[in-house]
Parts: sequence; C-alpha cells; structure tokens
Amino acid sequence: MKKHALSSFLLLSALLVAGCGGYKAYMGLHGPSIRNTPDVHENVSLDQECLECHHPDRETDAPKPRHYKFTGCLKCHNEA
Repeated sequence: MKKHALSSFLLLSALLVAGCGGYKAYMGLHGPSIRNTPDVHENVSLDQECLECHHPDRETDAPKPRHYKFTGCLKCHNEA
C-alpha cells in the first residue's frame, strides 16, 4: 500500500512540476498573462476575441495554445 501511495504522489508531483499543459488553470496555476502585452490585448474581454488570433487554424503570429478548446481564456491568462 505504501508503494502505491508513493507512486501516486510522485506521479502527481511530476505532472505539477512539468506544467500539465492546459490543466494548470484547473490546478490553480495560471498561464502567461495578457497583461504582459497590453498594447495588443487592450480591449480584449471575451474568450472568442482571444481565439480570433490564437486559434491554431488562424494564420497569425500569435502563440497557438494546445488547449484552444478549453473555455476561460481570460480566467487563466488575465493575471498580473
């Protein structure tokens, strides 16, 4: 039983340290803030506006997230 608990703990710790992709927001961690580039994101207030540039199918220079199907872009990326 101790071996199973230790293995589970190590696996969860590794996922937390590795970043866990788009699930970071659900674990209380936040992605890069739009406040780092206020000139570009000045009037952004809806998730749909985020995806106008950041959706993988769009041909823009904006970074493309692996988790574009998630909702709550601004909940995760509007932190200082």
